[in-house]
Amino acid sequence: TTLPDIPIYNLDGSYATVVREGLHES
Repeated sequence: TTLPDIPIYNLDGSYATVVREGLHES
């Protein structure tokens, strides 16, 4: 399953993008 980039907001208000596909690599 390939999901689009998920926006992740940090506590300092900065914005980063995490690819779910990369996190789910086994």
